[in-house]
Amino acid sequence: MYFQLLLFQVTAQPALYHLFFDILKDIALQYRTGVVSGKLKHKYQGMNTRKRKTIGFFIDWIENPYQCDLFSGIKDRALEKDVNLLTFVGGAIESPRKHEHLRNSIYQLAHKDNIDGLVILSGSVSRFVQRERFSSFIHSYDPLPKVSIGQEIDRIHSILIDNKSGLYKMIVHLIRDHGYRNIAFICGPEGNYDADIRLKIYSETLSEFAFPCNPDLIIPGDFTPQSGVQAVSTLLDKPGRKVDAILASNDDMACGVIEELQRRHISIPKDIAVAGFDDQVSSKIMNPPLSTIYQPTYEIGSKALDMILDIIENKEVPLVAYLPTEPVIRESCGCFSESLSLDSVCMTVKKPDTAGKEPEEFFSCPEKLAESIHSNILHHITGKSGFENENIDLQMEDITGLLYSLSASFKKNDYSPFLLTLKAHLYKTARFNRNKEIIWQVFISVLRSYLLPFLSGAKQQLAEIILHKARLLIDDYSEREYLHNAIKEAQANQIYRDIGEHIVSLESIEDVLEILGINFTRLGIRSCYLSLYEGKDDKDIVFSNSKLLFAFNPGGRVEIGKQGISFPTRKLFPEGIIPEDKPWSLLVESIFFGKNQLGIVLYEPESQMEFTTEIMRRLLLNSAFKGAAFIQQIQNQSQNLEAANSELQNTLYTLQTTQKRLVETKKMAALGGLVAGIAHEINTPIGIGVTAASHLAKETNELVLKINTTGLTKSDLFSYVKMANEAASLILSNLQRSHELIKSFKGIAVDQSSEEKRSFKLKEYIQDILLSLRPRLKRVNHNIHIYCPDDIVLNSYPGAFSQIITNLIINSLIHAFDDDRKGTISIEVKLFENEMVLTYSDNGKGIEKKNIKKIFEPFFTTNRAQGGTGLGLHLIFNIITQTLGGTIECRSKPGEGTKFIIRMPVSK
Repeated sequence: MYFQLLLFQVTAQPALYHLFFDILKDIALQYRTGVVSGKLKHKYQGMNTRKRKTIGFFIDWIENPYQCDLFSGIKDRALEKDVNLLTFVGGAIESPRKHEHLRNSIYQLAHKDNIDGLVILSGSVSRFVQRERFSSFIHSYDPLPKVSIGQEIDRIHSILIDNKSGLYKMIVHLIRDHGYRNIAFICGPEGNYDADIRLKIYSETLSEFAFPCNPDLIIPGDFTPQSGVQAVSTLLDKPGRKVDAILASNDDMACGVIEELQRRHISIPKDIAVAGFDDQVSSKIMNPPLSTIYQPTYEIGSKALDMILDIIENKEVPLVAYLPTEPVIRESCGCFSESLSLDSVCMTVKKPDTAGKEPEEFFSCPEKLAESIHSNILHHITGKSGFENENIDLQMEDITGLLYSLSASFKKNDYSPFLLTLKAHLYKTARFNRNKEIIWQVFISVLRSYLLPFLSGAKQQLAEIILHKARLLIDDYSEREYLHNAIKEAQANQIYRDIGEHIVSLESIEDVLEILGINFTRLGIRSCYLSLYEGKDDKDIVFSNSKLLFAFNPGGRVEIGKQGISFPTRKLFPEGIIPEDKPWSLLVESIFFGKNQLGIVLYEPESQMEFTTEIMRRLLLNSAFKGAAFIQQIQNQSQNLEAANSELQNTLYTLQTTQKRLVETKKMAALGGLVAGIAHEINTPIGIGVTAASHLAKETNELVLKINTTGLTKSDLFSYVKMANEAASLILSNLQRSHELIKSFKGIAVDQSSEEKRSFKLKEYIQDILLSLRPRLKRVNHNIHIYCPDDIVLNSYPGAFSQIITNLIINSLIHAFDDDRKGTISIEVKLFENEMVLTYSDNGKGIEKKNIKKIFEPFFTTNRAQGGTGLGLHLIFNIITQTLGGTIECRSKPGEGTKFIIRMPVSK
């Protein structure tokens, strides 16, 4: 326990960590770290048991020339050192760009179970976070040995570029050689190490020349071309601001600046000069070519791999290593391009006293002359930007052969021998790029400076023709090589498009993977492994399991079965699935769809291609694997979805049936209420009639008795007749009242319980409806006004109107008025050419705005505690829209009453 605790405490400090194990070794103590027992083979041993070391590399993207070149450096060095490489392409952490932020999850999978050390392209990966936050991110991978590229992190070995050496020289060049005074600067992201240093160098250099640092000329940027475009707008759209030159903190922003200046028809460098930083491939082929600062990107990657291996092997390693930068002067700042500059440097003409000598004297010792020419070429090439890692394959024996062929051309007075030999050398060049073109042009320049002093007259003219044609031949070969590469790139992109279109048409994951497997060779993919997460926890995918569904290696597609192979996600792939006979270099990327993390893909390109082709390849793979993963999820869930769909259909049917029954119940409840009210209302006149008839019968019996006994007087007869008239009148009036109530009830009840269509007078019918509601209305003291022309006769469904008016009035009684408030209800009907508009309004409490859109929904009520069902207005809505083919609109404000506007065609 004691040693375990001590080990835990010292892992944060590498020096103590080393010392701890040195003590253990000295006393020959057996110890245990992780899962490995026994003596430690090196200071960081014990993280896994792999025979060949595996290095992890964090990079944001590999679709940019800078990242591509750096990735090539670390990948090539790893293969040379017999080391595996896992490159996690995860975007910049906490990026505001949604698609990039979702890629960050792949960084979680770097773990001691799959790598021995970690290299981080900190300058790019930390683009959007502060230094302290990024330091915490890197240290979360302790105790893995780590190397940071582009940013110095506390207690982490770092590789940095010497920003000052190149940037200072560039600013001095702009000031001294061109006389620029108003030099604007586009910064990188605030908090980024390189960006902050470059801004500081810019400010300090201007101060050194006693130039005031104008804050209006310092523009924020984020290393993207778009921010360069925006910077031009910020600088030039403000009247009166003078700008002589724009210096960008990287080439991407400088390219954006050139693009925007050209769009505005501003001449470069005549009106405004431009310079960048990085010396990307694109900067050389822009028009005009971009002056920039070269940083040895390829060498940085190679150096990082060496450093992480030295740390693992406990070698002495400096905490910070710096690599130099150098200005590259091209046309965008106002100078000639580098090739012309080199040509002028090499044009060192010898003394004229050698003029007129025979060319045989010049070729008297070709080997010695070749050595001098070769040395001169190296003098002007070595140390120049872009040539540190260049394979300068123009050797002395090649120059000697060219000199012999040039001598033959002079003897035959024919340029063919030299040009044919030169062409053969050009064709044997494996990859003819712009730097190699410069080498050959420098060779011609040096050769010219050596040769011309020996010649005069016709021979000098022949030499000029030969050398001129040689330059044309080099230019022609360079242009054809460029076009050939462009065609190859276009063909590759067409292949990606064709395969992509084919994949889009497929409907099963097996078909997608089959097409990919067949075409991987055409796509330049050496190996590929696709896995999907199983039971994944989005917050911590490292502890999930994954299932390998597809595997392809140089031997072809690997048979893994339809069910795939399950494995811990932190392992990245099942053991034994990747051949270990030689080192491999795999890109690791996240597969996600929307916000859902689906799985991971690992793939190994055959060779490094042009970065534009790499973009197309990655886009195709991402689309294909996202589609495959999505299809797989659909297939895995199809049975559950079918069952769920069936269950939902059953539930929906049940709900629809229940709703229909509830609506019918609501109708019957309303009808029942109507019956109860009518019964109560009829009871009074019938009771009065019965009483009157009873009294009349009694008086009649008494009259008969008088006639039979005592005799009937005249006064008795008059009294009886008066009483009989009153009783008859009372009976008749109450019977008439009962008749009207029964007639109204009969019509309304029949209408509400049937769907029959008939003609009726609308105003009379509304009055009948109100009469049927009289028992309910007389308990409250509200005023109801009807504004309807007497001559409106409708051929429609009276029961529908009865339901509408009844439910609207009941709704007002329940919701609009307090019990002690006397309210007003108004029903207004207007008839237009083909439309009738019925407006129902009350001056009650009104409806809140948030509830107006919900009032017609079934079961929505704000008064459920007092028996509201939420079906009344829903029933009205259905009757109006379905039975009558109309519309209903509600307008209301709290405290201002409610208005319902009903529109319906008169033909209904």
